Amino acid sequence: YLNDNDFKGNIPTELSLLEGLDVLNLSNNLFTGTFPIWLTNLDGLKELDISNNFIKGEIPQSIADMKNLRVLNLSRNDLVGMIPSVLGSLFKLEQIFLETNELIGVVPDQLGELTSLRKLSLHNNFLTGRVSDHLCKLSNEMFLTQFTVDCAGETAVILCECCQCHLHENIIHLDENNM
Repeated sequence: YLNDNDFKGNIPTELSLLEGLDVLNLSNNLFTGTFPIWLTNLDGLKELDISNNFIKGEIPQSIADMKNLRVLNLSRNDLVGMIPSVLGSLFKLEQIFLETNELIGVVPDQLGELTSLRKLSLHNNFLTGRVSDHLCKLSNEMFLTQFTVDCAGETAVILCECCQCHLHENIIHLDENNM
């Protein structure tokens, strides 16, 4: 854990030498640069958290190589482009946090194949389109217990038939929208 420091600059490539690493938490620092492709070579990694930094660029397609990943937190950065559909091939993923970036396009249908997924946070981006019936099914069957997305507003318009507020532990945030 190297979170909550004031580390600056690019994420050090020396971390790529830590092949047996299970968890890499670099959140709440001042890291800059693009998403380091070499991170995807850490294929034994179970948790990757580089949230709350200043990471730019797109999420690389090679993220599909991280087959053991259970938690992916890339929130609160400056990531652009589309959510890679290859995330849907990471069947061990339980939590995906991509909120508060500058992501565009649709929520990939392939995310609905992630039956282990419990938390999916996509709000505060520029996403559009319709949420997959597969994702709604995960939410309705109580597998996906937290699903946040902007259903309407100035930055995004998502059509989502399963976006409804529940009073129990199933939480779907619909705040900051013009419904």
